[in-house]
Amino acid sequence: MNEVNVSADCINKRKADGKLNNKGFSLVEMLIALTISGIVLSALVVLIESSVHNFTKQTAQAQLQSDADIALNQVENDIMEADMLIMYRSPDKNSGYDYYLTKYSNTNKSRYYGYIWDKANKILYFSNDFYPLGDKPLDNVSVACEYVEDFSIKIDDKCVSAGDVEQPTTRVGETPKKEEGVILTSNIKVKAYIKLSKQNVSREVKREVSLRNSLYGDDLTNKVKIVKVNGSDKTIIEIKYFKLGDIKAQGYVDA
Repeated sequence: MNEVNVSADCINKRKADGKLNNKGFSLVEMLIALTISGIVLSALVVLIESSVHNFTKQTAQAQLQSDADIALNQVENDIMEADMLIMYRSPDKNSGYDYYLTKYSNTNKSRYYGYIWDKANKILYFSNDFYPLGDKPLDNVSVACEYVEDFSIKIDDKCVSAGDVEQPTTRVGETPKKEEGVILTSNIKVKAYIKLSKQNVSREVKREVSLRNSLYGDDLTNKVKIVKVNGSDKTIIEIKYFKLGDIKAQGYVDA
């Protein structure tokens, strides 16, 4: 009985002194722990999101770079082997079709090999049976590249100059007249350019390409042409019959 009384006295004394050792966390300690855990978790989430974003961006960059290189490699090869260059640039920057043709089709001399850029859908197409004077530019095409924000093939500014050009006559025996036109160098060079954009990431590739046949004595100066549009009428005209200032303003020359 004495031992029980002693133990009870000890407990009562500890209670009185405020020193009773209750195991566990107080409410304040739990709130502090939860706050710290929340801060750590928030920082971890931000770190993970940043890592995922960077990985996604780097992957998109690498893919766009690869796609741009592959597309322009093919364009470059076709330009080097070109027998001609027929160009058309739509006046609308956001819609319509630009196209660049480099060879006759194997089956029909009114049809051509070349590239068609669909501006609205941002797709570059290839065709080996393209009819530039028709109204169905996407017949007989295959996709060359997607996400194409910009695409062009322009004549190097060093290869063109203004000069007097003999104009075609309309009547037999008529004396040809000379008017200001475009003089091309025998060694024709162009600048091929492509820009791809996806997920707020862009990649650009630009190359200078020589028309190889013009280097080996094949006179291509009369085979560089522009499609002129007048209302619903389209005409393929040799570049020499245009004024230099006009074709520069229309974007056919790379300054």
